[in-house]
Amino acid sequence: MGILKLENVGYRYKDAAKDNYVFKNINYEFEQGKMYAINGCK
Repeated sequence: MGILKLENVGYRYKDAAKDNYVFKNINYEFEQGKMYAINGCK
């Protein structure tokens, strides 16, 4: 069982085109006791 669940999460910058997402429709379930990191560059 997860401690946190993401469903259909997306992100785009304020000045980006309407359908120009950095990520879109992300689904993930985080498990208790594990360490996670999100990293990237523009």
